[in-house]
Amino acid sequence: AKAEARQRGAAATRLQSGARAALARREVQHLRQLSSQKRAAAAAAARERKEAARKSSLAFLELARQRAAAIVLQCAARRQAARQRSTVVREALARQRVAAREKAAAALVARLAEKARRAAAVRIQC
Repeated sequence: AKAEARQRGAAATRLQSGARAALARREVQHLRQLSSQKRAAAAAAARERKEAARKSSLAFLELARQRAAAIVLQCAARRQAARQRSTVVREALARQRVAAREKAAAALVARLAEKARRAAAVRIQC
């Protein structure tokens, strides 16, 4: 009877240790699952961060492109304005030259008329 009781106790101990082992295995599996879930979550978060960074860098690039386009337009406008100013200046200078030529021609005509008048006066005197 004692031997039987011992065997039964040993069997119970074996069952308990088996149950403990199964419980430990389940716990380990659960922890592994949790860690894999954590890894998956971390990977998803990293992917999201990467995507956000890509989007923000794209937005930054777009802003930079717009800024560059604005600068190009500004430069073109400045060049056009300068060209128009230089055209206005050239036209004004040309008008001044024409006016100066007309004035010189008028003075020449006046001098010639004066000479002709003097010559006529001299002729009358003679």
